[in-house]
Amino acid sequence: MAKKGSKSKSTPASEQQIARAQKSHFTNRANYYFQEVVAPIERSYRQAMGIGNYAEGVKLFEALQSAREEFRHLLYRNEWAKVKAK
Repeated sequence: MAKKGSKSKSTPASEQQIARAQKSHFTNRANYYFQEVVAPIERSYRQAMGIGNYAEGVKLFEALQSAREEFRHLLYRNEWAKVKAK
């Protein structure tokens, strides 16, 4: 047991371990596409249908179908993108 008020001794530099660089993280490029393109269209579509704006809903639904098709192509392509460290 250490005495009250005593400071712990630091490890000498010769015994300290060098910290490794942080590992890079990757995610599928399709996930970025979904987040940036598909999800906003989907939210707008749900909002339009919720308030009964069916004419706008039909246009958004067509845009959503084409965006989801592109998303499926990107998923199949299986490209990876580096994720920014937080």
